[in-house]
Amino acid sequence: MSIEKDPDDEQKHKVNEWSVALSKMNIENRYYTAQLASHKPLFLTGPAYGPDYHKWMIRFKEEFDPDALSNPPGPADTDLFIQETEWMQKVKDWPAPKIEANKNPKFK
Repeated sequence: MSIEKDPDDEQKHKVNEWSVALSKMNIENRYYTAQLASHKPLFLTGPAYGPDYHKWMIRFKEEFDPDALSNPPGPADTDLFIQETEWMQKVKDWPAPKIEANKNPKFK
């Protein structure tokens, strides 16, 4: 996914939309992808892998980086990009909490 907020670059929009579509296809067909945590929306892929994969990722982040010094809001940086990017709203059809840019992600 190209995490660049360029509202005028249709080619980047297509790459971003394709990346989310690929995640959905992997979940639907029960495929595993090596890019799970670092390049895909955590709150889309998380509930589909493991039990509560996304919750474990967030707990790990909170334990080892409680002050969010390393890549905040990772592992939910792709979720933040989707949340803040207008053209990605049409592909987002999963529940996710509000992600804050300089904080670790939270879940209920």
